[in-house]
This record gives sequence, C-alpha cells and structure tokens, in this order.
Amino acid sequence: MRIALLGDIGIFGRFAQMSDEQFTEYYREYLNIIHDCDFVVGNLEVPFSKERKEFREKSACIFSDEKDIFKLKSLQLTHVNLANNHTGDYGEEGYDLTIDLLENLGIEYFGVANKQAFIEFGNSKIALSGYCNMD
Repeated sequence: MRIALLGDIGIFGRFAQMSDEQFTEYYREYLNIIHDCDFVVGNLEVPFSKERKEFREKSACIFSDEKDIFKLKSLQLTHVNLANNHTGDYGEEGYDLTIDLLENLGIEYFGVANKQAFIEFGNSKIALSGYCNMD
C-alpha cells in the first residue's frame, strides 16, 4: 500500500485564477511522483463558499470558489482533513457546501463532527482522525 501524505491545501489567490489545465500543468511534477499511490491524504485548509460572507473576525479568512473543487480532484486526493483553523471561516454555508462538494466528488473527509475516515487495503486498515481546538 502506498499513501501520499500532503500538507495544507487551499485553492485561492493565483491558484484560483488558473484554468483547470494550467493548474494541472503547474502540478505536473507532483502528479508524476504520486501517480502510483493508492491513497492521497491532505489537509483541506480552505472551505468552499458561494456567499463569501466571513463568519469570524480574524486576521485572515480564506475560501475557495465552488468551481475550483475539480482542481482538488485533479490532485488525486482520496481523503482530506477538515480539522483546521479555517474550516469555519465562512460559517455554516461554507461548511455545508464543502461537505457536499467533497461527497459529490467521492473525496472522503475527516476531522469534523467526530468523523473518522478509514483506509482499507488488503488485510490492512488505517484510521484517519483530525483534531482542532477553535476556542
């Protein structure tokens, strides 16, 4: 079993301005490295939002446009952690939209609502958990 573990992922700024083709080309070297991986896990640092109405007062609230969800799929992500300091930046709307988009694309998520994800391969089973204290 081969698993790629990635760090923070957020499609905003210059990455949001790229076409899907430009985005894929930008990450061509990365895609060549992970092409044989059975699972790709990353931290989705940025929620998706239609309303773009910040829910929290903080120095940086960031989001991705819903059209950019396909860029996540092009990175071959199979699982994403949502337990981070930006998941709630756009409130319930951003949270719900992010969950819906991930589920529609078949990308497993974990780290919110006491949800774990599991990777099963042959006789092996790995639990994925994420935690974040937002107090």
